[in-house]
Parts: sequence; structure tokens; C-alpha cells
Amino acid sequence: MGEFRERLLDAQRTTPGLREEYRRELDNLLVHKLSGTSRFVNVALLAVWVIMAGACVWAAIVHGKSPRATADWWINLALYFTVFVVLAAGGIRNARKGQHTWRSYFHVAGMFYTAAGITVTLVLLRGLRTPHDPSSTFGAVFALTFLIVSLGWALQNRIDSSLLTMREHMLRLESRVADLAERMGK
Repeated sequence: MGEFRERLLDAQRTTPGLREEYRRELDNLLVHKLSGTSRFVNVALLAVWVIMAGACVWAAIVHGKSPRATADWWINLALYFTVFVVLAAGGIRNARKGQHTWRSYFHVAGMFYTAAGITVTLVLLRGLRTPHDPSSTFGAVFALTFLIVSLGWALQNRIDSSLLTMREHMLRLESRVADLAERMGK
């Protein structure tokens, strides 16, 4: 089916004007321009990500020599420090450009879901070492809750990504049909 679709799309040439209109519509579809409110939210989230990355550094300095600072603790700390730094870098890029692409936004949820999965694995492994400790049960409950929320966000973003791809292809087809209709009219 995909081969037929590509042959159909390549069957007619598009005019430069139609191609430019398609590009503008596609940019409007794929790129989100930040309004005043969304700029404020972006800057607020940027501050949160920087504070959280700083908290990871602070935790490493203050609690790094603690007996509770096990290998899984360090893995989680490094993982979330990396996530927060990547999010802060994306926030800086968005603030500087005044826009963001939806595809880059969709990757954020995937990053959180991956981090949550690693966290759940490490928390459950820690709980196996100390099943008598109630904090291992509470840690597992909180980690699983984080995983479920991240999973919901990631699934919604996969659905939105699929819809965006579908709209992109539909716009391409509409542009080709419009071009074909214009040629048939002549």
C-alpha cells in the first residue's frame, strides 16, 4: 500500500507556488509558536529544570558519602540529572527561538517514561534486598505511580504523533489534488 501511495504522490508535479503553500501549512502544523502565556510557562519550566538539576548536584555533594548512597541511588541521580539538563537545554532553545516542534516535545515524554522504567527496576531490585523495610514498599508504590503517569503521557504523545503524521500526509495529498484540479481546469 505504501508503494502505491508514493507512486500516486509522485505522479504529478507541483507548482512552486503550491509547494510554498504546502511548506507554510506544514510549518504551521509541525511548529508551535509560543504565545505570551506559553513563553511564561516555558521560562517557569526552565527554572524548574535548572533547580532540579541543581538539586541533583546538591544531593550528590551532601548525601554522596551516606551509606544509603548505593549504586542504584547513583544511577538514578545521574539519570535524572541528565534528564533535567536535557529538558533545560530544550527550554533554552524554545525560549530563544520562540517556538518548538511537536516532534521534539513528544520525545520528552519518552525520556520521562524511560527514566521511570529504570527507576522502577532499581527500586524493585532494592526492595528485594530489604523486603522487611517498609520504605522499600513505599518507594515501589511511588515509582510505579510515576511509571503509570509517564506511560499515560507517552501513549498520548504516540497517539498525537500518529495524528500529526496523518495530517501531514493528508495535507500533502490535498496539495497534490489541488494542483491536479488546477491543471484539469486549464
